[in-house]
Amino acid sequence: MVKGMVTRADFERFFPPKDLSTTGDRWLIKWRGSQTLRYEQSFEILGPFLKNDNRKKLLDIGCAQSNFLLLLNRHFPDIQLYGSDISNNAITWSREHYSFINYEQCTLPEVAFSKEVFDYILALEVLYYLGSEDRLLALKNIVAALKPGGVLLVSGVLDGGKQYFSDRWILQTLRSMAEVKVVDYNYSRFYTRLESLLLSGRAVFYRFFRYADVSMPSYSVLSREPDTSGNTQPTRGERGCLGRWSKTAGSFLITLVESMLAWVWLPRLCRSLTKRALGKKGRTQIIVLAKKKADAP
Repeated sequence: MVKGMVTRADFERFFPPKDLSTTGDRWLIKWRGSQTLRYEQSFEILGPFLKNDNRKKLLDIGCAQSNFLLLLNRHFPDIQLYGSDISNNAITWSREHYSFINYEQCTLPEVAFSKEVFDYILALEVLYYLGSEDRLLALKNIVAALKPGGVLLVSGVLDGGKQYFSDRWILQTLRSMAEVKVVDYNYSRFYTRLESLLLSGRAVFYRFFRYADVSMPSYSVLSREPDTSGNTQPTRGERGCLGRWSKTAGSFLITLVESMLAWVWLPRLCRSLTKRALGKKGRTQIIVLAKKKADAP
């Protein structure tokens, strides 16, 4: 279980409605390069199964703002897509923007759907927010919601089971319920440290804007959405030479850091270097694809 992320209110704070159409949730899943790379890796595993299968009713548990569902829709537009999330803010926003996806607000270990409904269920980066008993119950409920022969894709951070997963536990548990077909790992130990520094720097720059009483940049380099509030009056901190310099320098630094966080090539390069340099010790995430046995109850 992840400290500080237990109740629904904890998760709602990460989906502030005022930010969802611009920078997105507070994990920055919408545009962070490391998250884009994770989605690419999961898609590479799942894609061949979808391509060769006419059964295409798929549920993404913990869908957030539907980023992975949209990726799937671009490549497989005939899939029937469903998304669920603990956050009502995320579900409300997604319903307003993607009418072709079916949504339900749901809190694991409950799944909110009947048994044997789906051909595919995804649980990417969600199970480790539960305690050990609820993780096991959630997996049982997820497998129950799969049709016989259905496919489950699970991913999670590895830390030996302290807060997140141990690869031994997740593999043993899944093998007791289904037939494991693919096991893959992400090697981001080097990049995680670099990304932490960039995220800390971004937070410091934004705090500086607030402390100096300087307005935020009119739009993020990533969202490309201009400020339409109509407020063109300079704040106290913007008046004078120092204020103008502060705003220019701050805007440049935030733009630079956010651009670096959005790069995909950098975490990809770091992943390759980590795998070569550290081998198994560089593993930071596990991705498992398993198939429900055709004769499973």
